[in-house]
Amino acid sequence: MARLSPEQQIQRIQQAIEGWEKEAPGSTFSRRTLAQFKEAMQPILDAHQKVLDLRAQLRFAIAERNGLAGKGLQVVYMTRFAVQGDPAFGRDSALNEAFGHTRETVRRARIRRAVRRRRAKRKA
Repeated sequence: MARLSPEQQIQRIQQAIEGWEKEAPGSTFSRRTLAQFKEAMQPILDAHQKVLDLRAQLRFAIAERNGLAGKGLQVVYMTRFAVQGDPAFGRDSALNEAFGHTRETVRRARIRRAVRRRRAKRKA
């Protein structure tokens, strides 16, 4: 028999309860009445409902986080542009680099190195 997913296991438990209620509500099986069986299954059903609730909370929390992160990044970008425009700091400052931008001197050096490499390849 194939392994049942947790969702399928819950469906089987609910199906058993519904079938017992419908077909033989007054019968005893394995020395258990229907009420005792429901009582034994209730913690499983409660735990399953708790998982469903937590999944919903997680989906909402992720959506909330993503929305707030987008707004936060807008503030970061505006602040970074303000740092770049500030005469005390500018585009070549360590603060600008801390905001995730490449310093102008580093960018220019990379461009020069790339040009030198291309020239060296042409000569070779």
